[in-house]
Amino acid sequence: MRNKDSITGIVLAAFSVIYLYLSQGIKVFTGPGRDPLSAKFVPVLFGALLLMCACLLIIRGVRDAKKQSGQERTKGSFARAVRDNLEVILTFATLAVYLMIMKPVGFLLSSVLFIVAEAIILTPPEKRKDKKTILLALVIAIVMSVLADYVFADIFHVMLPEGILGF
Repeated sequence: MRNKDSITGIVLAAFSVIYLYLSQGIKVFTGPGRDPLSAKFVPVLFGALLLMCACLLIIRGVRDAKKQSGQERTKGSFARAVRDNLEVILTFATLAVYLMIMKPVGFLLSSVLFIVAEAIILTPPEKRKDKKTILLALVIAIVMSVLADYVFADIFHVMLPEGILGF
């Protein structure tokens, strides 16, 4: 059975459960002057929303599979499925690497690397070798990472991993 929604939903559900588990390790400031919403609030909210979306995908996939039960299903090879979903697979792999390097490398540098990698993955193959495209992705990655670091660290007072750069 080749059902993209069910498979994607299961992978997304597993990822969101791991994400929710890891978000419980976020340190919360408990001293005077703390915010009513802790640093855990947004990650737990995003994890819960992601889990709900994954469940909806699984339900939709099961419902579509029941509709297809009377029809002949197309059979595809594993290699074809990987080729058809290469961007999705590479995105999950890149996200896993991003999460692994964030603490030792730091939020800012790992975010720049992640955004550039995602831009390259999601860019059409014929434009990947264009230097202007890669330069634009690098500029956007730097600006967005610095902006996110400023918003979370200086405005929301969320402690982000400093890593090797020290900021």
